[in-house]
Amino acid sequence: MAGIERDARVRHPEYGDGTIEAVADEVLIYWDQPLHESAGRHRLYHTRAFVAGLETLSSPEDP
Repeated sequence: MAGIERDARVRHPEYGDGTIEAVADEVLIYWDQPLHESAGRHRLYHTRAFVAGLETLSSPEDP
């Protein structure tokens, strides 16, 4: 992932697919996959180093 951009779609092997919602000292990602069966989608803060290692599915600049 070249730069961390708001609204970019990312993928993690355990968390599934998500959308970057906010970029600051930490990055807020809205994950599509629930953490457990009784929960829905969830938001988690991650370090920039963690996010830099994620697979990028799309960028806000992609058509």
